Amino acid sequence: MSANMSASACQTIHALKYKPTHSKPEEATRSEQTIKVCPRCSKVHPSQRCPAFGCVCYICHKRNHFARCCKSQRQECENLKTVNTLSIGAMLRDMPSNCKKRSQALKNSAWFSEVQINGAPINFKLDTGAEANVLPHTFLNGIPGRLCIKNTNITLVAYGGSRIRPEGIVCLTAATPTHTAELEFFITRCSTLPLLGKAACQELDLLRKVHTVSTQTIHTKDDLMKCYPEVFRGIGQFKGTYHIYLDPSAAPVIHGCRKIPFSILGKLKETLMKLEKDQIIARVHTPTDWVNSLVVTEKKNGTLRVCLDPRDLNKAIKRHHFNIPTAEDVQSQLAGKTVFTILDEKDGYWQVKLDKESSELCTFNSPWGRFRFCRMPFGIKSASEVFQQKNMEIFGDIPGVHIIADDMIIAATSHEEHDQILHQVLNRALEENIKFNPDKIQFKVSEVRYMGHVITPVGVQPDMEKVQAISKMPDPEDKKGLQRFLGMVRYLAQYIPGEAEITAPLRKLLCKDILWQWGPEHAKAVQSLKQALIEAPVLRFFDPKKAVVIQADASKSGLGACLLQDNCPIAYASRAMTTTEQNYAQIEKELLAIVYATKKFHQFVFGKTVTVQSDHKPLEAILTKPLSKAPARLQRMLLQLQRYDL
Repeated sequence: MSANMSASACQTIHALKYKPTHSKPEEATRSEQTIKVCPRCSKVHPSQRCPAFGCVCYICHKRNHFARCCKSQRQECENLKTVNTLSIGAMLRDMPSNCKKRSQALKNSAWFSEVQINGAPINFKLDTGAEANVLPHTFLNGIPGRLCIKNTNITLVAYGGSRIRPEGIVCLTAATPTHTAELEFFITRCSTLPLLGKAACQELDLLRKVHTVSTQTIHTKDDLMKCYPEVFRGIGQFKGTYHIYLDPSAAPVIHGCRKIPFSILGKLKETLMKLEKDQIIARVHTPTDWVNSLVVTEKKNGTLRVCLDPRDLNKAIKRHHFNIPTAEDVQSQLAGKTVFTILDEKDGYWQVKLDKESSELCTFNSPWGRFRFCRMPFGIKSASEVFQQKNMEIFGDIPGVHIIADDMIIAATSHEEHDQILHQVLNRALEENIKFNPDKIQFKVSEVRYMGHVITPVGVQPDMEKVQAISKMPDPEDKKGLQRFLGMVRYLAQYIPGEAEITAPLRKLLCKDILWQWGPEHAKAVQSLKQALIEAPVLRFFDPKKAVVIQADASKSGLGACLLQDNCPIAYASRAMTTTEQNYAQIEKELLAIVYATKKFHQFVFGKTVTVQSDHKPLEAILTKPLSKAPARLQRMLLQLQRYDL
């Protein structure tokens, strides 16, 4: 290094200032003094052994110091170049330890890029606040070729005003994978990081000017996978661990190993070995209080799903009681949305890590010994609530995002809004190490399948796969078969007007005192249900800004209701009447239907003026008379309607 650089300047270049707080300089020990940088030669040496002693400075012509440490050199140069110290974060080797840690944290958070200098890779700090490129002298030995260092009268000014005179300037070839440029570098003796200034960064296309900030548009699923490859690779893990809380009075239960079908025995062993390798499960070699049975099911793609049968463990587990929204809750918030994306968290529950104690509770038997789940298994009764809570804590504050278990729907009114939400979700997932299944993505479409329904910009309709599955079912042959059929129909009951009335003869067969005897009326009811689902209307999304109409009706054995806006159905509802209710007078049944409708659609109608449509004319007179004039049973029903503006 040539010309006039003080030791204090060298210490402050690219460094954080350090101020001792507990001791005075004169109190330093002799051993500490021997490791200080000498102000006469800018080197570290034992006391009384300075190599500059007796030498003559060629700048001021005085003795006992080198020219690079001369204090008389204070003039400023016209070609002054400024380097921002704090944005570089380099540290000298003789810095105090606590200052080094602070600067190391700054270095780790900075933006670095590897650049080929004459073919040698060097990791540079990219600094848009710097007007010069700086290369420490120690890096020159690793650069091939003959280097010609030219003298310069340019002074580098560090943060705080400290000045450094570089050794000289060297012209080197800098290359990135896409660009090559001839750049000038200032060579310094200070222990700094290699630095690329603003102009060099732009010339090598490492930085670009951005005049407007916009969200990157993702057109296809492949674009999505390229932008966020890590989000769709492997199995994620929520931060922290989950502890399963047990009822202290519960007695542990140990189950034996169940028989495994020979046809899947080999595949099951491979699956368990892979899960052990992925640290989803771990072998157990010590006694455990709880041992559960293993349940194996086959997925659509032919792989096996390994679950627990923790029926006894579930009796002892304390639930978290976190609310899980229903499909209807989500559908009510989709009015006006036209662009949708569905994301499915890969092996959702397995992204929740268990602590050691909880992991041992999830021990299970297998033909190859005992294993324990290191991640939250399918089957325990608290799993869905814990998983929902963790998802809501991470993604719940993002507008346009709705989550049920491991299924997430992104709904937006435009492609631009959709992309902004999607980027926010995926960046959040990247930060939290959440992974999605690339095979189950429904990306940026106007019609998606979600929770057994098809979501469109117009409204919601039943998933035709489920409708076809129901329509192809044969007539039930026993009570269990009938229960299975009615259960599937019940899930789509919101699309069937008067479902309770249609299923009345079928429900009679389920009574305990009724013998199973299938007749024509039962076959007709089954066919009517199938036909109603095939012809199911599209239910519009609820819009809180529009007027609401309720249609209510009562038949001989059931109550029916329909919620409408703009003469379009929002939802259907029905239920069977009890034996006592079937003995009501017709006017009482009709008013009961209105009470049922308001309770069923409470979330939609409370706080709004609601128009009620009924085919029973006497109800008008009952509703206009004083409450005290009505019979006792009608009074009780009218009291329940007082909270609504009908």
